[in-house]
Amino acid sequence: MHFRNSKKGLIYMFRQNCRFLSVHQSIKCNNSDNLTKFYNTNFNQFSCSPISKCFPRTILCSTHIPALQRRDISSNVSDIKNVNGSTLDSPIFEEAVDLAVPTLSKFVKFVSDSKIVELTQSSLLKVHEITGLPWWASIVVTSFAARIIVTLPLHISQIRNAAKLEIIQVEMKDTAQRLQMEAVYLSRHNNWPESWAKANYYSKIREEYNNLIIRDNCHPAKNFILLLIQIPMWVAFSFSTRNLCFMLPVPDTYAQLTYLELTVGGFGWVKNLTSVDNYLILPCTIGLLNLSLLEIHRLFKPKKQMKFEKWIKILLRILIVTTAYFATYLPAATNIYWMSSSLYGLIQVFITNSTRLRRLCKIPIVQSESKHPYKFFYNNLRAKLLNKAVKE
Repeated sequence: MHFRNSKKGLIYMFRQNCRFLSVHQSIKCNNSDNLTKFYNTNFNQFSCSPISKCFPRTILCSTHIPALQRRDISSNVSDIKNVNGSTLDSPIFEEAVDLAVPTLSKFVKFVSDSKIVELTQSSLLKVHEITGLPWWASIVVTSFAARIIVTLPLHISQIRNAAKLEIIQVEMKDTAQRLQMEAVYLSRHNNWPESWAKANYYSKIREEYNNLIIRDNCHPAKNFILLLIQIPMWVAFSFSTRNLCFMLPVPDTYAQLTYLELTVGGFGWVKNLTSVDNYLILPCTIGLLNLSLLEIHRLFKPKKQMKFEKWIKILLRILIVTTAYFATYLPAATNIYWMSSSLYGLIQVFITNSTRLRRLCKIPIVQSESKHPYKFFYNNLRAKLLNKAVKE
């Protein structure tokens, strides 16, 4: 293939898929085919610092890139051919694919090739293409956008539903006393056995409770909708970032270009998003953010913890530490998604505890709600820190 055609195709693809990089001049080559070719890159207004990156000639110059071809990410992972049908002969790409494909179990492969992962992977690519941001920023923006669009309305709906259930619990106390007096009167008047009187009492309690649930449209199962949506979304984005780092499910030409963008799309100490964080800063940050999120949730609640809640809190702490440990083996791109998701959760806790937002979202006032939630949080945090200081 003529060198000029290869150059034009490369510049066309990098303008479309990596707009935060600008390709300048020409690719400098030697006469020998065994040596490498280089291309000079620098950042435009979206960049943080100038950067120069060198790639082998076989990566960038040996494959024709059709201008109208779109990336197909729904094919089988075993198909390791590019858009022209030729196999990927670059050692860098072969190494990246070999790291991922043999370790995929059937279940992991099924999740990796699923439609929801395909959708999230396409959304990541589209956000990066439209915004022109570096890859680390594209991941953060996509994560925040998904949480705001999908989980924030569900979280507000969950708070509203929980408030209605709390109001019903208060109403049921008076109703239970009234039904208990009726049960005692009927058992004495009709000479019912004690077991019949209890059965009649519990039957009317359930009936009255169901009527209140229907009246306020606040079934307890609605509190689990957010969990059922948020966990699959978290898994899908985790697999999507991993797929991009390992050129999955199909390591075609466009997967190669995305892989190259990720190798220079980081920041600070993690320039290469396809590799792990050798300094362990991202995994430790993920663990600290999740532990802080767990404690902040508790500090906003005025009620005392039940015994089973303490055990749940201990189990969640173990799960958070385990997740941070597994993050040390995952690419930096996946770590950035986890960190941004946890950071958004931390911000969301403070926002959704605002009394103004609660009234704006028509969340009813309940007894457990504090009139000054942020002052209440500060006092609880201060008391907890002082108690720990006294114990020490």
